[in-house]
Amino acid sequence: MFKGFTRVFTHTERLQNCVSPFLRNNVLCARENKMGSIGYIFMRTKKHDRGNPSALFIPVPVKPNPDDINIGEEFTGRLKKQDLLKILNKFYQKPEIRVLASDNGLDDQLLHQAFLSFRRHCLEHDLPPDLHITISDILQGAGHVDDLFPYFLRHARLAFPHLDCLDDLKKISDLRTPANWYTQARSMNRKIIFHAGPTNSGKTYHAMERFLTAKSGVYCGPLKLLATEIYHKSNKRGTPCDLITGEERRHASHYNIIDTPEDSEDSPEKETKSLLLDEAELTPSSHVACTVEMTSLNHSYEVAIIDEIQMIGDRGRGWAWTRAILGLQAEEIHLCGEAGAINLVEEICNTTGEEMEVRTYKRLTQLKVEDSALGSLDNVKPGDCIVCFNKNDIYSVSRAIEQRGHEVAVIYGSLPPGTKLAQANKFNDPDSSCKVMVATDAIGLGINLSIRRVIFYSLIKPIVNEDGDKEMDVISISQALQIAGRAGRYGSAWETGYVTTFKSEDLATLKTLLSKSPEPVLQAGLHPTAEQMELYAYHLPHASLSSLMDIFVHLCTVDDSLYFMCNTEAFKFLAEMIQHVPLPLRARYVFCCAPINNKLPFVCATFLKMVRQYSRNEPITRNWMCNAVDWPLPAPKTIMDLVHLESVFDVLELYLWLSYRFPDMFPDIKLVRDMETELDAIIQQGIFQITRLLRNSEQAFREDPDSVESSVNKRTLRYAQTKYDSKVYNIFQGLITPQMLKKLQQELTTDTKIDRNKKKMNRNRRKLNIYAYRSFEVDGVETILALENEKINIECKTDVPLSYCGFVHPTGKRYSFKGQELHLGRCFNKVSVSKQDIGEWTCHLGKSAIGVETTKKIMVRIVNRVAAIKQNVTVNHGKEVTLECATTEGMRSLVYCRFEPPNGIAFSINSAVNVSNAILGKYYYPQNKSIDRGDCAVTIRSVKYEDVGSWTCGAGLDDGKEYIDVITLEVKGLYTLSTASMSGIIFGAIVIAAILCLVGVVAWKKRTFLGSPPRPAEEIEIQDMGTQRESETGQRSSQPSPQPERSVPEVVVQSPSEPSSSPVTATQ
Repeated sequence: MFKGFTRVFTHTERLQNCVSPFLRNNVLCARENKMGSIGYIFMRTKKHDRGNPSALFIPVPVKPNPDDINIGEEFTGRLKKQDLLKILNKFYQKPEIRVLASDNGLDDQLLHQAFLSFRRHCLEHDLPPDLHITISDILQGAGHVDDLFPYFLRHARLAFPHLDCLDDLKKISDLRTPANWYTQARSMNRKIIFHAGPTNSGKTYHAMERFLTAKSGVYCGPLKLLATEIYHKSNKRGTPCDLITGEERRHASHYNIIDTPEDSEDSPEKETKSLLLDEAELTPSSHVACTVEMTSLNHSYEVAIIDEIQMIGDRGRGWAWTRAILGLQAEEIHLCGEAGAINLVEEICNTTGEEMEVRTYKRLTQLKVEDSALGSLDNVKPGDCIVCFNKNDIYSVSRAIEQRGHEVAVIYGSLPPGTKLAQANKFNDPDSSCKVMVATDAIGLGINLSIRRVIFYSLIKPIVNEDGDKEMDVISISQALQIAGRAGRYGSAWETGYVTTFKSEDLATLKTLLSKSPEPVLQAGLHPTAEQMELYAYHLPHASLSSLMDIFVHLCTVDDSLYFMCNTEAFKFLAEMIQHVPLPLRARYVFCCAPINNKLPFVCATFLKMVRQYSRNEPITRNWMCNAVDWPLPAPKTIMDLVHLESVFDVLELYLWLSYRFPDMFPDIKLVRDMETELDAIIQQGIFQITRLLRNSEQAFREDPDSVESSVNKRTLRYAQTKYDSKVYNIFQGLITPQMLKKLQQELTTDTKIDRNKKKMNRNRRKLNIYAYRSFEVDGVETILALENEKINIECKTDVPLSYCGFVHPTGKRYSFKGQELHLGRCFNKVSVSKQDIGEWTCHLGKSAIGVETTKKIMVRIVNRVAAIKQNVTVNHGKEVTLECATTEGMRSLVYCRFEPPNGIAFSINSAVNVSNAILGKYYYPQNKSIDRGDCAVTIRSVKYEDVGSWTCGAGLDDGKEYIDVITLEVKGLYTLSTASMSGIIFGAIVIAAILCLVGVVAWKKRTFLGSPPRPAEEIEIQDMGTQRESETGQRSSQPSPQPERSVPEVVVQSPSEPSSSPVTATQ
């Protein structure tokens, strides 16, 4: 897990050697000596937006023609490099050449770059025959130096392919009339209504009343929380409404109303279960609540609401509001926001030929600025909300307030939505003891709070400038009004809102900000679409996506009086991160639009792993995610543990966002959402005891300071800060846990020797409690594969809290589990597995003190480092089956994978072997497996009797050894006959018996046996008469005497069927 984490920082460092020094800080290169595979490289500077667009392009190396070898030299002789260099320099210094170059699109900068490339090409490679002859003529005085221009221009067009299509590129990036992009919206006569007013003025309420009474409608909000609130309000009012955000789809039928007196329309969280929208079974509702980026421009609505319209001028997201205003197909479009956006929206409506109606509103409750600052946290009162603009202030202020006896609710931007709502409910509940809140500017949008007084802890906030860089500055008038307006909300317990500052020196500045009207919004944001990037890629096939975006931004033509190009730094950051991963352009574009915080290394590293998995055409499943984030995660013990859990939640949100863009590759939506729900509950528990986490963090630092900072010696710290600049510094500020910091420090200073790496890996596993065993589901039973004496975690969990949980050992021993995890629906038993622990474990889950309990079976096996997942496999004859082994030390990459079938024809296999190129026409590697994650598997296309028997799977690991295991493959019915076979045999036997009987009857009738012919008469020959008489004579004579030879009488008996007149005749 941590190697990818470090790789985010080392990526640029490892690739610096393949580019020129002045690009090394900003350019990514796939490998050395392969610049031709990159194409255009963008030279990044802070002021590039106002620089020369030609600075974007660096010439692509022009490869020599192998057919040009020595051909020109055979005609005119060999050219001396000194003479050639003089001719080329003379050519470049002529003013006429600069004029000709300018006419062909080469300004001074491109001309210089092209000439350097042309000169290098001429001096280092064999010249084309025509160029060689031309230069020879010039040297002989038979030609002019200007004759080189056609050859130079030919080379320049190869080095700068955009010269041939520059006009087409400019047409593609012509953004002066974005209203014309949406022809269907232009064909409608839309009515635009602008609801202008400050916070808590009822402007959104009036728009919502029209939304609820319309036949169809769409609400477009800036945050998921706002869209969710509208989803609940609409369904509660009886208007079926679906929810669509980047990470979730929820149908109106999944809304559950809890009709209790305590319900209020400000509690959208009163839903018992979150279900997913199944398009195959449910018909979309006529009303939709969505985030503004997810607005559909292909459906027609009667009413559309675009909330917080002033965000059309946001440097990062403004394009989404512009797209919604120009492209929504709605009869009425209600815009809600500050009055500062009225003039801009009116100018945009003039370009579309539509009229706009403006309705203004005043604040429903009074807002007063106090004459004195808070001064001390001792003066905090119930209903106060202290607003901070960084996490360090959040932590210190919340702890200081709790030390004064006040229970605190905490809300900041990186918390999960469920946790934010839970903290808001805790603060809003009149029966709760929590009456004070500490929050960031996240309360400015999306959360309704019962605040009496807003206290600005500071007025300095990090903002993003036009170049995409963060800098510290005083909050804007709009932000001050938005946050201060949360005090004294209409309908709450406080009819009057108050606002002040913590520091007395900030109070005058705050009064000045609140006394002014919001700044006017002067321009609306635009952003390149995927279709425009595809057209650019068609003309510039060698350019990276990051370079395509930069070229587009610099070549685009925008009406500056109305529009601006939104900041693309986040897009380019992700594009450069995944540039080395092979992906189709459309998929690459989608990945670069992913909403992730690129300041969190853990999130970036996991994102990169997802992209790599996708590029290998291997699905990102729940099991893959569990391995990526070390699931299950324990409850946080320190504040850094809590921060890490928030990063993991961002990763799960990223998975859900990608699952709706690539459903085939991210299939486990429901399972990951269950993980997200469970993690949200863990984070909620951490926030509820945030003071304890802070205290534990300080105590851990005092007891073992080496575990956090001192272990990173000065040399390593200087190295990290020099090599990774602010990224590693941010890690030290709490972006990762101390254990992760240990791992990073070890990776930075690790020795290259294999043995030392192994020892460190094992030591870190013990310290971090990372279990290397593997768990698989075999025939519906969870099976744990572990090494002998390895620590394993036998875990059972359910979706509801547990009253009790127990385990039954394979030997019959019983264990009971006690812990806080029971209320999370999980229990576990940690054992160091031995031979007596193998077998079937049973866990008993009691969901209540009385009632039917749930049982779960878990099989434990002791195996080698590579083991068969299922040792005995039975399949029908002629069917497909997969045999698989896996590493048991985590998802450890394999060096190779091989199988020995019963027929003795061994083979090796990997993911390159698929159905189309199967080994022996029948063995191929399954698509959902990967050698890189320790899977050694083979799929048999059609099982034959020759495949029956013992299979040996072998895998090589990086320790230089091969590990094997045996899989027994059996075929059902191998020694029994089927019903059809038995019927055929019986029927054949009957037919054969009948034929034999018939033949026998015929033979008997004709007296035929074995082919012997019938005799005319039966004759019996008696030949032993002499012997009989001889014996009789011997009986009469006491002494034997020699007897003379006598003839044997012959008797012929005639058949009675043939009568004869002669009697029987005896011959003596």
